[in-house]
Amino acid sequence: MSQNESILQALKGGQAVTQLDAYAKFGCTRLAARIADLLACGHSISMSWVVSDGKRFGSYSINVKDAA
Repeated sequence: MSQNESILQALKGGQAVTQLDAYAKFGCTRLAARIADLLACGHSISMSWVVSDGKRFGSYSINVKDAA
């Protein structure tokens, strides 16, 4: 299964995915590029900022209704 497919499956399962998650679960070091690929295919993916320990990073999710 490709990184795009793995990430999309996680998003469709209701999981939010961060860069750390993508690396740990899928071996993906370029999450933003994979998200851009999925957006280009027409998937409705949103990004929100998360702040933890003074660091800010993106968390990607998909509306489960849109994923069906």
